[in-house]
Amino acid sequence: MADIPDTGGAATGTPNPPPATTSQPFTQAQADAMNAAIAGHLGRALPKALETALTPHLAKLAPPAPAAVAADEKDPERQFSELQASHNKLLADLAAQRQHDREVTAHAELKRALSTHVRPELLDVAADHLFHVRKQVQAREDGSVVFNHEQVPHGIVEGVAAWAKTEHAKVFLPPPSAAQQRARVAPARPPQAGPQLGEKPVSQMSKIELAQKTAADIAALQRGT
Repeated sequence: MADIPDTGGAATGTPNPPPATTSQPFTQAQADAMNAAIAGHLGRALPKALETALTPHLAKLAPPAPAAVAADEKDPERQFSELQASHNKLLADLAAQRQHDREVTAHAELKRALSTHVRPELLDVAADHLFHVRKQVQAREDGSVVFNHEQVPHGIVEGVAAWAKTEHAKVFLPPPSAAQQRARVAPARPPQAGPQLGEKPVSQMSKIELAQKTAADIAALQRGT
């Protein structure tokens, strides 16, 4: 009787299991290298993709960037120097404005004092000449006004009156009146021991009476010649 080969259960209709495989498609080293390559690719591509996708949304949520500050503005010494310069300029401008106001007031006072001496049409010329050219008027910080005449400070009224008697002032003064002209040419009378009969003492005469008497004396002298 011939031997029947063992079919592994063929007689019973059960298929035989496949033989066990002893080899793998990838080694562990190959698997590790593949994982490292995939991780490296994702490490490069994924952050860039996330940044591109999230940047527009993050920009809306981010606070506004502070204004750029120059390096010199952060320097406290420079800031103090600029502040001090601004303060000094403010003080200088204020002092100049106050001096200008004092000079305007002094010029107006000079014109008022001159108005009683000089011709009206030459009032502005005389005031500007004395104030700006000859610089005889000084506006002091205490508000007073000084007229310097012959290197001596006077009040504005007294100084102008003294100046009006000088030769320099004649060009600005009105022409003398007829009475003044007669008084200038009247001869000097010798002193008398006392008033003649019926005459008043000179000290008691009014200015009008004195002028009339002087004119009468001049007329008498002219008739005698």
